Amino acid sequence: MYNYRSILGNEGMLSNLSKLVASRETSHAYMFISKDEVSARQIASTFAKSILCSDFGQDVCEACASCIAFDKGNHPDVIWIDLMEDKKSISVKEIREALLDIDMKPYSSPYKIYLIGHVDQMTEEAQNTILKSLEEPNQYVKLILLVSDLENVLTTIQSRCLKINIGPIEESHLKAYLASHGVSDQDLIDFYIYYAAGSRTKIDQLINDPDFVKTRDEVLDMTDKLVESDILKILEVNRFFESHKENIQVVLDILETWFRDLLMTKRGFQKLINQDRKKEVVRQAGVVSEEKIFLILENLAQFKNHLEYNINMKLATLLLQANS
Repeated sequence: MYNYRSILGNEGMLSNLSKLVASRETSHAYMFISKDEVSARQIASTFAKSILCSDFGQDVCEACASCIAFDKGNHPDVIWIDLMEDKKSISVKEIREALLDIDMKPYSSPYKIYLIGHVDQMTEEAQNTILKSLEEPNQYVKLILLVSDLENVLTTIQSRCLKINIGPIEESHLKAYLASHGVSDQDLIDFYIYYAAGSRTKIDQLINDPDFVKTRDEVLDMTDKLVESDILKILEVNRFFESHKENIQVVLDILETWFRDLLMTKRGFQKLINQDRKKEVVRQAGVVSEEKIFLILENLAQFKNHLEYNINMKLATLLLQANS
């Protein structure tokens, strides 16, 4: 069920959206920008639902025919266009088919709303197809675009949308959310909050992944090998990364928390992300130079960048080990 009161954080932005809907002066195109896909979808969907709500006050009414249809996923005037699970981009053919009836009037509402996800993962030709609808908008059509990487969206599309940046969820909201899901260990809460970096997507992944704590322990147990130059240890690291291909992003995020802790410890800070492993952090910080820590953090960033371009895992591992 989508409503403003159930959304975590971003109160100021949500209040502005609610006031905008109440004024009945919404624009024809919006672009919600965030790497937090769960929050972006929830906010965009709630915004769309509220535009169509026939009895909107400070929040959706939940009782009108439009709200009921929206929550059931069968609203005739709401069209979702998104990336298929087995694909890496949205093709121009898919966009053209989805927008085929854009000139037809709404069935039961004052507006037809197109929610378009992963716009930054569309081909340029597909984006240009959307651009045509943005350049010549119908008075009864609203376009809501979801974007995680603005650099991959045509500037001509950006200029025709009202941009809404979704900020990170505040720590107090994340703590309350974790408590509501039964997470009570303070060290684990601290780690989850830092790891999530204000992202509902990451917090949900942590809560719903029963193997996360085990994966974290495996990753942190492997860090000694990362700071050694022995070829056998490097091969072990490579095998470890190969065995964690499916959740390699999680592995890299955990490693970043560890080497951040080493750096902070060397600089005299007491607050650690991996507080439950403080003795190990202090021990390792005593034998690894600050220069080496910086180098590993830089190589981790390179590793992530190369993974986006499907570079072979072994090559990425060599990047991580370079000069270490």
